[in-house]
Amino acid sequence: MISMADVQIVLADAGYCAAFDDQAGVLYFEGPTVLGVVSIYAATGDLVSKWLVAHETFLATQASSLRAAGLKVWNVYEVFLSTGAVGAWRPKLVEIEEDLRATRKIARADVVTREDAAAALLPLLPLQHVVGESGGDLFSRLERAKDIPPQLLKAPQGTTPKMLAERMIEEES
Repeated sequence: MISMADVQIVLADAGYCAAFDDQAGVLYFEGPTVLGVVSIYAATGDLVSKWLVAHETFLATQASSLRAAGLKVWNVYEVFLSTGAVGAWRPKLVEIEEDLRATRKIARADVVTREDAAAALLPLLPLQHVVGESGGDLFSRLERAKDIPPQLLKAPQGTTPKMLAERMIEEES
């Protein structure tokens, strides 16, 4: 089950300062150009029914901090996470994210691991280069693909898609 500590680790690894507010039950975070708050709900229905109160509370309690935030005020995020299933709540989560009043919002369900939290927080994380499968050259990796026509795999290097298409049409005629 995801915890605020897991979310704090994800944000800290991305260079954010993050602090848990025990009284409010939320995690505040700030970076060079972004600031915001994270709330976690056990059920997705709770997220959907309580996000607006959390939003209004955040704006009311942090009004002076937000006014002093300078340009960061354009990048204020509220992150609403649920460990519950998405189910029929998906349209409501989209609706929450599309509500751009005062802050940007991220609303996600099925967040149960630290990896899920990182995936939910991707809009806030720095760009990452995902290294693909290593070993072997491109053609040997392509040969392992199951849905690629054999003609494509046997094409000489330097063959353009147009040349290959013309060759495949000729062979079918």
